[in-house]
Amino acid sequence: MVTIMGIFQQLDNVVRTQRGLMEAGFSSEDLSTLSSVPLAEDTVLTGGASTRLPWIAFFGGIIGIIIGLSLAAGTAWLYPLPTGGKPVISLPPIGIITYEVMMLGALVATFFGALFEMRLPQFKKKAFSPGVYDGKIALLVRCRSEEEAEKGERILSQADAAEIERYPGDCL
Repeated sequence: MVTIMGIFQQLDNVVRTQRGLMEAGFSSEDLSTLSSVPLAEDTVLTGGASTRLPWIAFFGGIIGIIIGLSLAAGTAWLYPLPTGGKPVISLPPIGIITYEVMMLGALVATFFGALFEMRLPQFKKKAFSPGVYDGKIALLVRCRSEEEAEKGERILSQADAAEIERYPGDCL
C-alpha cells in the first residue's frame, strides 16, 4: 500500500483532480485533503467518516447507571441500617447517586471515545507537507497496488500539482 500526496496552489485544481481520480476508479474513502484553512464540506472530500461518539457516550451513561444503582442500592441492601420504619432502599438518594455516576460514566466514555475517534496517540507516520502552512492544499490518495500508484501520480501530474510525494503504507 502506498499513499501519494500532491500539493496544489488553487482549490479549483484540487476539486477537478478529485473528480478525475474518482472517475479513474478511486473511491472517496481513498481520497483526503489537508489545508491550513477550513474548506467547505461540499467543496472537497475530507476523508472523514461519521462519528460514533454519541453512541459511545450513550453506552458510557448506561454503564454508569448500572454501576450507580449497584453502588447505591447494593450498599443499602447489603448493610441495612435502622431507618425508623422508612424503606432501607429509598429512591431519592439512590436516584441522585445513580445520576451522578451515570454522568461520570458518560464523561469518561466520551473522553476516551474522543481519543479513539481522533486516533490518538498516533504511532504511524502521517503524510504532511510544510507547504500546507503557507496556504497550499494537499490531496492525499491511498493506493493499494503499484498500478494504482502510477495511475494516481499520472493524474496528479496532469492536474499541475506543484509537488508529488510518495509515502510507504497507509498514511491517510
